[in-house]
Amino acid sequence: MNRDPFLQRLPFNQDAETQLLATILMRPQIMEEVAEVIGLRKEHFGFAVVGHLYGSCLALYRHGRPITAAALKPVCDSIPELDKLGGTAWIDELCESLISTRNGPEYARQIMDLSARREAMLVAEEIYSSVADMSDASKRLPDILASMDLQLSKLADEAGGAFSRMIGDDSAGAVGQLEALRSGAAADHLIPTGLHDLDRLLGGFLPGELWIGAGRPSMGKSALALTISDHVAAHGRPVLYVSHEMPRDQLRVRLAAARADIDAHEARTPKNLPEHDFHRLVDATRQLEGFPIHVIDRGCRTISRLRGAVAKMKRKLGVGLVVVDHIGLMHGERKQSEGSRVQEMSEISSGLKEIAIECEVPVLALAQLNRQVEQRENKKPQLSDLRDSGRIEEDADKVLLLYREAYYLEKNKPSDDTGNDELVKWREQMDACRNRATVFADKNRQGRTGTVELHFSAKTTRFGSVAPERML
Repeated sequence: MNRDPFLQRLPFNQDAETQLLATILMRPQIMEEVAEVIGLRKEHFGFAVVGHLYGSCLALYRHGRPITAAALKPVCDSIPELDKLGGTAWIDELCESLISTRNGPEYARQIMDLSARREAMLVAEEIYSSVADMSDASKRLPDILASMDLQLSKLADEAGGAFSRMIGDDSAGAVGQLEALRSGAAADHLIPTGLHDLDRLLGGFLPGELWIGAGRPSMGKSALALTISDHVAAHGRPVLYVSHEMPRDQLRVRLAAARADIDAHEARTPKNLPEHDFHRLVDATRQLEGFPIHVIDRGCRTISRLRGAVAKMKRKLGVGLVVVDHIGLMHGERKQSEGSRVQEMSEISSGLKEIAIECEVPVLALAQLNRQVEQRENKKPQLSDLRDSGRIEEDADKVLLLYREAYYLEKNKPSDDTGNDELVKWREQMDACRNRATVFADKNRQGRTGTVELHFSAKTTRFGSVAPERML
């Protein structure tokens, strides 16, 4: 008997299957949801090679072993069909071309849905054949239908819908996590900023978090980000610093000058530096050789390009922190004429949060506050001052507003003929805040908000804790 035309080609989505495999290799943590919650098995795959590789990933997961390309290599060598595709190089290409790791669970559901459809088509063909076959009188129609009903029932169970989990499920694992946090055994999960008072208030960076560091120009946003990046990288965690304002060479000079405690402006033109300062600058520059701050200073102004850069670096080197300086110089995937700047900034901020979650890294994005601050008598920043804010405040887990009172006092220095008392008062105010900066942590999704005073050297553009013994 000839098969019906609709059965000539059983449906499957090769792209979904290969993208899921690449996602698992890039983000093995999704195996819990894919295997346990969704219930995907290798039999659900229509592309046999990928199904075989997924089965190996599942076995590694079940045995608590890392899921890596290296761990799959013995399996790859045993699959002749994989050689025709290019072997392990083909798997590497899949990972390279992966745009996002967020869609893994959706791919798994698509694969299961198509698998159920293939099974349903085969059952339908069998029903048709059994009912149409009149040669065997012993096969009564009620018996045939009863048999088909059982198969259809199994199919319905296999293609079941949403899966809920009780709130107390895996309580043993949750308790273990709490105990690890209390004892300090899970301290590696937190990434300190290196600014002790700020860490005491906020705890440090967590993977998946989006931090916004905002302020008016000259408040020290880039200096703060570079100070934090230096600390994170110095403790062995690679930093991806995406700079839309300063090229890599300028960032290197700034960081070397800060480490050498040399005027950052004079470091840019070292011709007039005293000999001993010049040697300190050279030594500090040499110490940056191989230092794990990786700078992208061009070609990364959209979310899609940034996502690709973060995923690539995480796969090859690991990422402890992503810094974006600053989001006001990014643009959306569409032309700006197709929507307002507020909508564009909403797209960017939600994209940054997605990158943090998908790649499981903390993201520190710098933002500019609007000019309304300058029109107020009280120049202290507020959340409402975020320029073209869109969803920035909603998407952020933490928002830091940076303020330096000395900057505004310097701009309003009394002239010598305004009276001695006023000038004396101004000098007293300047002495009190000259090397100080204030961080208003006005949003903290997971805990307290508050205010932190920091030491700031305008000369070296370096931040530190206020207490001298705790300065970086």
